[in-house]
Parts: sequence; C-alpha cells; structure tokens
Amino acid sequence: MTKLPAKILPRLVLTILVLAVTASVLSACFADASGGGVAWEDLNCNGVKDPDEPPLAGVCMWTSEFANEPTPSAEECASESFQTDSEGMGGGFWYSGVSCNDVFVFAQAPEGYDPTTDTVANQACWNEFGFAPEGACPPHRSVTAQELVGRAQTSCLAWVVGVSAVLLLLALAYRKFRRDAIGRYHESSGE
Repeated sequence: MTKLPAKILPRLVLTILVLAVTASVLSACFADASGGGVAWEDLNCNGVKDPDEPPLAGVCMWTSEFANEPTPSAEECASESFQTDSEGMGGGFWYSGVSCNDVFVFAQAPEGYDPTTDTVANQACWNEFGFAPEGACPPHRSVTAQELVGRAQTSCLAWVVGVSAVLLLLALAYRKFRRDAIGRYHESSGE
C-alpha cells in the first residue's frame, strides 16, 4: 500500500470537506417538492392538531413559489381544486427543482372561523392549519409570507457564517497541529 505524501493528505481532506459541503448545498437546488396541508377544527384553541379534533372541509388552500402571491378570488376559492376535502386535505402541489422551503402553502379561514395557527407556511412539505369558530379563541396573529422569507434569509446567512467559522477553525487547528508536529520532529531529531 502506497503512503500519501504528508503535504497531500491535508489538502485531500480539505478538498473532500469542501466538496461535501458544496454537494449538500447544491442538492437542495435540484430537489422536487410535493405536499400540501390539512385543515382542522381546533376545539381547544392550542394550535396543535389533537387526535379528537375533526378535519375541516371547505378551507381555501393554495400553493405558490412566491411570497407575495395574491389571494385567489372568491370564485377560485369556491372551486373544488382550491378547497380542502372531507378529510381536511388540500393544496396538493408538485414543484420540480425546488425544495419544500421554497414553496409557500396558504390557507384562508372559512367564513365563521378564525385561524389558531399561521395561515402560511414553507418549512415543510406537509403543513397543518387550525381554525376555530369566530370568537371561540383568543386572536392569533399569523406570520406573513414576507416574514417567512426574512427568517429564511436570516437562517441562510447564519448558516453561511457558521460554516465559514467552522472551516476557519479547522484550518487554524490544522495549522497549529502541523506547527506542533514540526516542532516535535525538530526536537526529536536534535535540530
């Protein structure tokens, strides 16, 4: 078995690390996203779908790759393709070349109901939207799609800064390790 020269091994390890990080970042760019959501009647106003809470049919649900997607017209919302079914399922989508984080799922409170969860989501391929009869629960302030975009940008910036910091720390640690190894070599050889 051939031993790699001492100068090549660290460069090889760094190259593999950079390629692995690059591949993981790029993989999100070429994913396919599918999913939708479910609407339910939030009987206890806690914003969490409990097993005993019934599905809510007739909720207008739609998807888009754009945060500022206009609300569908009343006629569109009344069409079967926009409404949740008897199981509360709706908004099914399929997008090629994007991740679930790049697709917004919107739900509009049906007449006589208030939301108990956010009415827009983009953090999962499958989203849950709770609604309660008007006045039954304390008011819930839903996050906007633009706020979700801002959060994603902040998260992305934090990720880039974090990865850069880790790579810098690894480079500094390797440099110190190499300097110490060279020092030990010189000490042991009597130079």
